[in-house]
Amino acid sequence: MKITCIAVVTLLIVSCKNDVVTLQNEIIISGLSFSPNSLTVQPGTTVTWLNNESVTHTVTSDSTLFDSGNLVKGDKFNYTFTKSGTYAYHCKYHSGMTGKIIVSGGTIPNQVIIAGFNFAPATLTVAVGASVTWTNNDAATHTVTSNTTAFDSGDMTQGKSFTFKFTTAGTYAYHCIYHSNMTGIIVVQ
Repeated sequence: MKITCIAVVTLLIVSCKNDVVTLQNEIIISGLSFSPNSLTVQPGTTVTWLNNESVTHTVTSDSTLFDSGNLVKGDKFNYTFTKSGTYAYHCKYHSGMTGKIIVSGGTIPNQVIIAGFNFAPATLTVAVGASVTWTNNDAATHTVTSNTTAFDSGDMTQGKSFTFKFTTAGTYAYHCIYHSNMTGIIVVQ
């Protein structure tokens, strides 16, 4: 009886150890490939890539929209897709490693994406009472800081979002405290 129990427990441990648990909208880098190779998501979805190999890889957009930089084993990279379209990507080090993200649907309203050390769109017009969400797609830490102290996101690392509700009409200029060239405007009507 003891030998049977030990054998069953050992078998369970071995089978659990070999299972790879994937999350929704997660792409696993393994076997010199992206799995799944193609992923379809809705606008506003954050996709995560996880490097499960000992080899260094990158997740680099064919159109320079995003670049993970070097990912060593265990590293993750997140990117939030806000506009519909097909986004092809590759690994800089392994030409055979390619993939694509298909974003179906329209744009998320009242969203500003931080990418390439820019706020996009740089100027956004919203209605009184609307909430605006900023999402940081850069590897660098940024802030969304009002020029008049109306709002401040605090430090936003990659993949983090900040939402603020605008209850009064006006023009709200803002910036990143770490990068003086990063500025934006929210027009509330």
